[in-house]
Amino acid sequence: MISQQQIDEIIERNDIGDVIGEYVKLERKGSGYSGLCPFHNEKTPSFSVHEGKQIFKCFGCGAGGNVVNFIMRAENLSYPEALEFLAERAGITLEKSISKAQEEKNKIKNDIITVNKLAARFFYDTLKKSPAAQKYLFDRGIRAETVKQFGLGYAPDSWDALYKHFENNRIAPDIKLLEKAGLVTARKDKPGCYDKFRNRVIFPIFDVQGNVIAFGGRVMDDSLPKYLNSPETAAYSKGNNLYALNVAKKAQSDRVIIVEGYMDCIALHKAGINWAVASLGTALTQAQAKLLKKYFNEVIIGYDADSAGQKATMRGLDILAQAGFRVRVLSLADVDKNVKDPDEFLRKHSVDDFLKAVDLSKSLVEYKISKIAEKYPVTVLESKAMFLKASMQVLAGITSASEKDLYADWFAKKYNISKEALLSEMEALQNGDYVAKADTVTRRIKKASGVDSVDGANAESHSKTPEEIKLDKHIKTLIILMSEDKKVMEKYYKKVYDIADSDTNKLLLEKLKSRYDNLSKTGPEAILADAADQSDDEVRVLTDLISKWMRPPDIQAACETLVKNCIIINCERKIACINEILRNTELTSEERTALLKETAAIIEERKKYKNGN
Repeated sequence: MISQQQIDEIIERNDIGDVIGEYVKLERKGSGYSGLCPFHNEKTPSFSVHEGKQIFKCFGCGAGGNVVNFIMRAENLSYPEALEFLAERAGITLEKSISKAQEEKNKIKNDIITVNKLAARFFYDTLKKSPAAQKYLFDRGIRAETVKQFGLGYAPDSWDALYKHFENNRIAPDIKLLEKAGLVTARKDKPGCYDKFRNRVIFPIFDVQGNVIAFGGRVMDDSLPKYLNSPETAAYSKGNNLYALNVAKKAQSDRVIIVEGYMDCIALHKAGINWAVASLGTALTQAQAKLLKKYFNEVIIGYDADSAGQKATMRGLDILAQAGFRVRVLSLADVDKNVKDPDEFLRKHSVDDFLKAVDLSKSLVEYKISKIAEKYPVTVLESKAMFLKASMQVLAGITSASEKDLYADWFAKKYNISKEALLSEMEALQNGDYVAKADTVTRRIKKASGVDSVDGANAESHSKTPEEIKLDKHIKTLIILMSEDKKVMEKYYKKVYDIADSDTNKLLLEKLKSRYDNLSKTGPEAILADAADQSDDEVRVLTDLISKWMRPPDIQAACETLVKNCIIINCERKIACINEILRNTELTSEERTALLKETAAIIEERKKYKNGN
């Protein structure tokens, strides 16, 4: 782990103009530079570098941040890798501190990888001795070259064949290590252990470096559970890895398709679509999105057509969009309604048919609106009104002017709506003229009341509403203000922490407090440095605020106003939430009375802050 002091030194000794000048032809413009953006195609320069504030910003694609963010994008590096890159450039020797606990964790991780490698070789060799397992794979269309490429194997129908293999080869490690690796289970009633995987086809799971970190095992009949997977270990976290990414990254493709299962992924690779990966469990995470972003720019989600697959698709959409991907959703049912997954599709259709379906996949906006149309059919007038209301929340999330016009034109023609009225409504929503309905409090109470949110997304992956965007900017502005004055930070830290709208903003506050406690550098640029490892959207908002930043004459008065505005926004969100429940939920008279009393109390609180008390 690199200390904060060294991170600050790395940023200070890598002048952003000098660094970016090695990638972009820059021309002096005022207090900074301008040039053609390296992250999207353009003919007129919209990329600017502010020398004084040491930030860059593209007014075309929205990319922005400090020198670390630039190198992360330009070199496709993670945050730690970008710091190491810049440290080497500046001739800085990194002093990485590692705790004893972390050292022990690293040792366990390496030990697990070692025994997993031995187990994978055992399973691979055992497959050659099992006609039943070979026939199962052959019937699924898998041949020897694919078995070798993915290291497929077979766990014999024996209680302890794997453990005996370790013993017989005099490489038997401590049973506790094999337990930690998820390879064996200790017997409860007597000494010894038994193998976790028995009579199953084995799918080794590799990390992006090619280490065997876990296994998946599938039965060859209809017994349950169909799949058995390794538990989370020091070497394996399913939310931080993707199946076959170690192979797909070599494809040098701009796009990647994410499917659900091992067999779907292998079927695609076997068909020559070597830019496919599988999620280890159906819910995509931010860590998986960041990992993919190192190698790809476009994601096609190809989850199963069943209800579980569709819910997983919706959860993953916003996470991928927020990571900066072009996101599309594959619908194989549009080509053949009788197939539910890629493996089944490729058994009935050609590779060209599959690629045509990929090319016809829906964009993020199209897919979300199609799911809303399923919920609110546009053929009924009352239902169409609900459809339009819900769709506006999706359309209002489009920030690019050209995309906004493109989607407004598409939507207006498809659903027979005035384009001018549509654009006007989108503009109003984006400016925050309406109170947001689908906020965090709404989702919690709706979940308790059995009322689904419009887009079906969970709290972690939903698109921010205009009110949430406004609140987020207020909180970030407060953090920047607090970075300018220690006394102001001490006075407002707890207040701002309590009303902070996200974990990322709370983390920025904690890092700022640590800077003051350690007498480190503070100020707007320090806040941006602390956010360099956050999502592109978080960095973009901070860059926008800092690029226009001017220290107010009275920081305390500015903080007081912003805190008051945040409390008012939260009051309005709570009121909107309760009103939605009162309109759309069947309640007892007692429940309705209690909610009305709660609304009255919140209105009084809002009035108090609006009146300046």
